[in-house]
This record gives sequence, C-alpha cells and structure tokens, in this order.
Amino acid sequence: MSDKTYTGAIKIGLLTVPFGNHATFPEITQWSGKGEGGHGYDCLSIGAWPLPEKSASQRGGEDAFVAAHCGDLETFNEARASEMKGAMKEAGIEPYSMALFENMSTANVSVREQLHKNFEHACRIGSMIGAKYIGTFPGRNEDMSEGDALKFFIERIGPKLQKVASDYGLKPFFENCIMEGLIGKPGRVVGNVAYCPANFRRIFDALDGWFMNPDPSHMVWQGIDYEKVLEEFPDRIVEVHAKDAHVLERWLRPEATRDMEPMPFRPENYDTGIVHDDHPICQWGAGLYNHAAPGLGDVKWSKVTGQMRETGLAERGVPLMVEIEDEAFSPRSPGADNCAKAAFAVAIRTLRPYCSADQYLL
Repeated sequence: MSDKTYTGAIKIGLLTVPFGNHATFPEITQWSGKGEGGHGYDCLSIGAWPLPEKSASQRGGEDAFVAAHCGDLETFNEARASEMKGAMKEAGIEPYSMALFENMSTANVSVREQLHKNFEHACRIGSMIGAKYIGTFPGRNEDMSEGDALKFFIERIGPKLQKVASDYGLKPFFENCIMEGLIGKPGRVVGNVAYCPANFRRIFDALDGWFMNPDPSHMVWQGIDYEKVLEEFPDRIVEVHAKDAHVLERWLRPEATRDMEPMPFRPENYDTGIVHDDHPICQWGAGLYNHAAPGLGDVKWSKVTGQMRETGLAERGVPLMVEIEDEAFSPRSPGADNCAKAAFAVAIRTLRPYCSADQYLL
C-alpha cells in the first residue's frame, strides 16, 4: 500500500511544440517550470521531430505543429541527454512523454519507413531522458477505405511501433484528432483512424500495449461526449490534452453546420461522431470550429477534471497536457515562442483552479 495520500491535485503539463523551432529546450524549461521566472507547470511532452532540414514530415514544417526540441535525432547522445535532464532538474519540471504526431500508416512506403525511423529515435531519446510515453498518430493509409486503413494499422503498423517503444521502455499512445485535410484526397476527410470510440475499441481489443491521449477539443466539434470517453477508457488513458475549441455559429457555414448539434452531445453520435469521409467538410476544409486556449472555448474543464478524479486518472498521476493551436495567439507567425508564452500563461491561470488540491472548481 502506498504511503502517499492522494490530495485531489491534477498535474498540469505542457506540450513544447507551440514554442517552435526557434526556442531552445533550456529556454522552454526555464519559462515553464517551477524555478525562478517559471510558470509552475509540472511536466513536459517534448517535441521530437527531426531537424527541419532532415524532416520527412507530412506537416509542412509549420511551427504550430512540428518542433525539433531534441535537436538532431540521429546524433543524439549521452552528453545531449545530460544537458536536457540538467535543464529540467534546474527548472523543477519532469519529462513525461515524447511527441511525434505523424501519419504512421501513410501509403508512401519510403516516407513511412523514415517516419518509423524517427519514431525509434524518439523512443531511444525518451529512454535516455526519463520519459515514460511516446505519442503519435496511427494516421491512415490514404489509398484505403477507413475500415481497411484501421485494419492495416492494427495488423501491420501498430504491433511494430508497439515493439519499438517497448524495447526502449516506453508505452505508445495515440491522440484522437481526426486530422481532417491531412490526406488531401477527395472523399478522404479522416486522416487518422483513431478518432472515435468505435475505433478506439477495435485498437484496444487487438493491441494490448497501446494507450491514448484524449483531446476534448476535437470531440466538441465532432459531437462526441468527451466525459463519456474518459469514463469508458480510463485504463488506457495516459495523458489528457488541454486544448479548447468553439464551434462556429451556424450562419457562418450553413451548408456544413446544418446537421451539427454538438452541445449537448447526442448519445447516438458517441460511437463515431458526426464527421466522416462523406461529410461536407471534405469540400472546403475545416470551417466548423476554431481551436482556442483552455477556457476560451466550449470545453467544460470542470467536467474534464471532475471525471479525471472520478475515474482515478488524477490519482494515477495522469496530467492535463496543454496544447496551443489558438490562432488568436498567432502560433505560426514569426516569434512563435513569444505567442506560445502568452497562450500557455493564459492556460495555466485558467486550469490551476480546476486542478488545485485545495480549491478545485466543480
């Protein structure tokens, strides 16, 4: 029996990616951590993309989504690991997970091979600096139907990546972003097959070593009840993304949003959500929602943190990991690191009352 008593506190972490490639890892840790000048975050999810000039990314190198905060993946060594661990120790912040969110199932064999090499490098680095998990996207083989692509991941891709992560002492997890627009083919809205509870179940039933990182912001506009997801899959959840979103007013996109009633959530939409390959979204891109910093959208954080306590996630140390994609803070503009600081400062001020042991809001 543990000699520690759970106090009700929930850890708050930070995904380093929004700082972009111009911010150094020591700068990020010093600003984020609990030392002098820090902002009180507990842990990090560390962007582990290769350097931009070596990247096989399908993401176009956008600072809002891709960052190489471990430096050169191929030449990463003990000296570099010692530097990163020293920076985190000095800042009073812990490594939690590695982040390499790419389409790991892409039909392009040469790109897929490179992405899998990058994944292995990220796992190796994670083991060297003390991370426990690595996050990615199952993605989608863009030449296949959604069902066949899910089977392709379960049978061909998932077991391989699971073994690589396990060999380095890490556990792999996926995020539920549907990755609309990633594929770039007509009738292929779903860019990541791990986007809805029906598909979560199929993955978990087949792959006992995979976990997940639910992001409520995506479920808001997909019409999926994020509270119920936390309730159904607590044993498979290892972090929860803290990112917000608000659905645009109907009259801005009447041709696309006439069928949208995301709040309150309809029970019949829970398993698969309302956005699929044949949804009008495929004609013009997203347009149904905007991402927002936590507290500036439709996600009810009292419900998220309450469910994290109710299901035992908080007591297990599962953190809320803040991710910023709020265009109000211009994360893809020059000076992305300063924009990230402003957004992350808003986020922790918003979330701390919900996560504090002695004053959490219900």
